[in-house]
Amino acid sequence: MADPVQIQGSSYVGKIRNPLGVIGLGIITLGIYGIFWYYYTNKELAETGKARGSTECGDSPGTSVVAITLGAFVIVPAFVSAYNSASGSARPSA
Repeated sequence: MADPVQIQGSSYVGKIRNPLGVIGLGIITLGIYGIFWYYYTNKELAETGKARGSTECGDSPGTSVVAITLGAFVIVPAFVSAYNSASGSARPSA
C-alpha cells in the first residue's frame, strides 16, 4: 500500500507509491488506475506548489488529466503534459 506523507506547509497528505504497484494495477484495470495515479500525482504537486507559494508545480490536475487522455488524440498535449509532470511542473509553459 501507499505510505502517507504530510506535505510540509499544507494540510494535504501525499502518498509514496510503489512504481511496480502502479504498473501492475494499471495493467489489471486496463489503464484506468494509471489515469487516477496521474491525477493524484499532479494534485500532490499542486499542493506542494501552493505550500511554497508557487504555481511552478502546477495548479490544475484536472487539466493535466484531460491533456493526457483526450489530448492523446491530438498527440502533442499528452507529450507536453507528461514532460512537464516529469520535470516537476504540471502546467505547460506558453
